[in-house]
Amino acid sequence: MTVRAVCGIGSKKHAKNKMTMKLIKKIAAFTFSLLVIIIFAENAASAGNKDRELVVLFTHDLHSHFLPHRILTKEGNQLQQG
Repeated sequence: MTVRAVCGIGSKKHAKNKMTMKLIKKIAAFTFSLLVIIIFAENAASAGNKDRELVVLFTHDLHSHFLPHRILTKEGNQLQQG
């Protein structure tokens, strides 16, 4: 006698549905994020022609700058910074 899981936990159909739901959630999150960005960009653009400055600070890739490194000055001297 063979027992088959129709739609129970552990079945292939359940795993496929779970992957589909993850994909739908990712698409929904991306769409929502894009919508929020568009709305805020539109509001910022319609706020007027004021001079504004946007500073983007990247702090995620500092691994190469933790240790001191040598630079060459205009006079030809080596200087250690970092």
